[in-house]
Amino acid sequence: MWRERNRPDLAAQSLRKILESQPDNTEALFQLGSIELQSQRFDQVRATIQRLRQIDPNDARAAELERAMALGQTDEVALAEARRLAAAGAYDRAIAQYQRAFRGGPPPFDLAVEYYETLAGTGAGWDEARIRLKALAERSYATSRTKFAYARILTYNEQTRREGIVLLAELASDPAVGQASFEAMRQAMLWLTVGPQDKPFFESYLQRFPGDTVVRDKLVDAQRPVRQDPLGAALAEAYRLSDQGLNDQAVARFEGVLQADPTNVDAVAGIGIVRLRQERFSDARDQLDKAIKMAPSRAADWAPALEAANFWLSYREAVALRDRGDLAQAEKLVRPLADLPAPPGSAARPRPSWATCCVARASSGRPKAISAMPSAAIRETRKRKRASTRC
Repeated sequence: MWRERNRPDLAAQSLRKILESQPDNTEALFQLGSIELQSQRFDQVRATIQRLRQIDPNDARAAELERAMALGQTDEVALAEARRLAAAGAYDRAIAQYQRAFRGGPPPFDLAVEYYETLAGTGAGWDEARIRLKALAERSYATSRTKFAYARILTYNEQTRREGIVLLAELASDPAVGQASFEAMRQAMLWLTVGPQDKPFFESYLQRFPGDTVVRDKLVDAQRPVRQDPLGAALAEAYRLSDQGLNDQAVARFEGVLQADPTNVDAVAGIGIVRLRQERFSDARDQLDKAIKMAPSRAADWAPALEAANFWLSYREAVALRDRGDLAQAEKLVRPLADLPAPPGSAARPRPSWATCCVARASSGRPKAISAMPSAAIRETRKRKRASTRC
């Protein structure tokens, strides 16, 4: 639990207490070894590997720890860039940076979950991510965070969404990931194409949460006769193209919808979301602002994406000020960025100081480390849009 809450010191303390009474507890040994590896206490890791092999020469966890040590340290600059790209929704480019960070090898086990979660957002990587996370989640020593990551990516695909909902419902009672699991389950229920087989689950949910009018409306709406909606189908196709990385084609589909219906706010917002993926932050902000002005009651649908666009615009302006030598103004602009919330359902990450944001630079001219907007922003907004159009 403590490790998942980004307190490896308390996690190690708890594990040592377990090992005092259960010295042959291989799961506790492995977890402790992984914490020691993360902290670069390699002598302790070697001792853990030796102890695991003494208990069971065939224990795969000993080999996993050994392999992680052999790979050497992760390239932190590339890792920070990968996380930045993932936060901006540029998943394919993020994966390339992750692979650079791992020096061409497989992801170390302490970074495997975030790597495969990012891979699930790429056009062709979802199925591999599902297979890999399933294997990680089914291990006897899998953490709640790993199980949650697997369950959540299942909800990104209509074919596996029901399975993901069931797993998330089971995790909702887990103190470590309960709230995040509940929120992901509810969101997946709103994405789901509801059929007759789903009615009992929805009704059971509504018995527990009778005030959830959004889910209630979803169930009522699903029971109405289905009407043909060619514009809705075009919107769904546009999002599918964007999911595959075909962003220019996606924009063309959205623009086609606007030619047929210039007031279609979903198409306006859709272009904004695609521009955000393309890191065209000014265009993204303008489109999303326009959508909110067109439909103020739906502002919450596009808030995560608009926040992300504004964040990166502010950051780029701060860098430009820094490059012109105006550090005082750069500091004034970038300080509020440090107070932005961590990604929902993810472990908190240390935030760099304003000086790190403004001064530290990678070879590309971008910061070596910067706290990104919530990594779920683009995905959350995209899914909300899909839910609103009943894709």
